[in-house]
Amino acid sequence: MTRFHQKRKYLKNVDACLKWIVAQTQKRSVAVDRVDGITSALRAASVYASIKIRDNEVCFLYELLAFRSGEWLNDMCIRLAIQVMTQDRSDIAVSVTFLIDNRV
Repeated sequence: MTRFHQKRKYLKNVDACLKWIVAQTQKRSVAVDRVDGITSALRAASVYASIKIRDNEVCFLYELLAFRSGEWLNDMCIRLAIQVMTQDRSDIAVSVTFLIDNRV
């Protein structure tokens, strides 16, 4: 019974996290298909997020472990990475790319 409540708590946290990410991407006028891609990627195994600042070729890469071994991890890790990436800065391009990494 404890495990059931623990999984329910994880799912609730992840749901809140996904809603937060959708709100953040919409706030930055990210295309709907990109938002869908982000939420889909977050439901997969390891997720790599790459953003491009202005037209500079330098990209910041963050690994977001959203789902591992059938267990949702703490959504605070995802929130922190998104906040670090965006920092509500206007010079950050709205094109946020999430790539699924199938490594285990």
